[in-house]
Amino acid sequence: MNIHTIFNIPENISINKITLSYKEKIYENQFMSDLYESAKLSQRVSILLSLILFSIFGIMDTIIFTGEELNTILMIRYFLGVPVMFALLLISFTDIYKKYWQEILGFAIFMVGVATVLIIIAMPHPQRDFNFPGLMLVLFYGFVVMKLRFIYSIVVCFGIVIFYMILALTMTDLSIEKFTNNSFFFIAANIMGIYASYLIELYERKEYFLKFSMMLEKENVKKLLEKEQSVNLIKTRFMNVTSHVFRNPLTAIISSTQVLKSVFERDNNDVGKKFNLYISHSANELINLLNRVQFLTKFDSGEVSYFPNAFDALQILNKVEKKLEEKEEKTFILEKQISDYGKNLNTDVNLFELLLLELLSNSVKFSPDNSKIIVKIDKLQSGTSIVKIIDNGCGFDEKVFQNTDTTYNYKNDSTITGLGLGFSIIKICISLLKAELKYTKNENSGMTAEIIINRAN
Repeated sequence: MNIHTIFNIPENISINKITLSYKEKIYENQFMSDLYESAKLSQRVSILLSLILFSIFGIMDTIIFTGEELNTILMIRYFLGVPVMFALLLISFTDIYKKYWQEILGFAIFMVGVATVLIIIAMPHPQRDFNFPGLMLVLFYGFVVMKLRFIYSIVVCFGIVIFYMILALTMTDLSIEKFTNNSFFFIAANIMGIYASYLIELYERKEYFLKFSMMLEKENVKKLLEKEQSVNLIKTRFMNVTSHVFRNPLTAIISSTQVLKSVFERDNNDVGKKFNLYISHSANELINLLNRVQFLTKFDSGEVSYFPNAFDALQILNKVEKKLEEKEEKTFILEKQISDYGKNLNTDVNLFELLLLELLSNSVKFSPDNSKIIVKIDKLQSGTSIVKIIDNGCGFDEKVFQNTDTTYNYKNDSTITGLGLGFSIIKICISLLKAELKYTKNENSGMTAEIIINRAN
């Protein structure tokens, strides 16, 4: 079965199935560095614990053994095993250990194993025959506890077992039956240790790659965000420059139409007045379109914010009415029903003005020429403001408003023309004002747009 499939290692990463090393040097070096950082504390604790246990076993030696055997055992334990462990603990705090920690750790474990084997060999019969569990502990430390790499642990632990077998055959009178029994246990422990060590390292490499992949993904996301911010900045600058470039000639056109209007009225030129009015409305509509696109660009760039302040709703409504008269070709009658208490609003004045302009523009668009549009503004005792815009036009299905997507197209209704910029701006304003908007069809004809604006905090 494929090792990549079992452990979710990316297929583009080459890994040696036997040694578990990454074939790419950069991945292998980074993995070993990460493994050292994650294992150094637990390693030092394990070394200290093994040093304490190995030293304490000397007390048991003094209870069990006497004479020359005891002196030999204590000498091996305290002049070979303990110094090696203590030296390893000290070296683990140096820079050289960080660079060669696997080799140093492997050598130290081997030397402790050698000391353990010599202690077993130095024991008299019959204690020698039954003290091999001490060597099993060393093998356990080598394969599982000390974070020794899989391939190194095989060399170290099998080296210890081979060393034991050689000394047991050449330096003791151990019977072939007991030698075979002990060797079988050591080899079986090594086989189980190999399997455990293999799985531990494989999972550690998988965890490293998950972390590495996450780091790469974060870098990619960061680059994409920076790129998006750069694109948005360029787009905003482009729209500002474009808006400025277009506004100058459009302003000149509107100014010229004002002059021509006086001339055509003086000469009673009805045809001239008609086309002049058409030119003026078209220029104003282009300026309005530039304003809309510029607002959407600023919103996408995060430049539109909500700043509540107190203002007179009637003044804003009069300002919006004047803008509508300039840009709309249709004539309309705007009836204002604003209570004294309701005209004092506390919200973002710019967003509110833009919202009114778009809503009333829709009312004019969907209503016949010279129709009446009613604007009601009132305020509840709780401070919540209610704004209603009532027209008697053809109306539209509320789903048209709900289905206006970010590409500014009307979905599911091919009879409605336009880009849907107005609906998109309305949605943005409602969201920023933290208000609610409800569209309902009137009984006879037309629509009622109801805006609920909660008191600003």
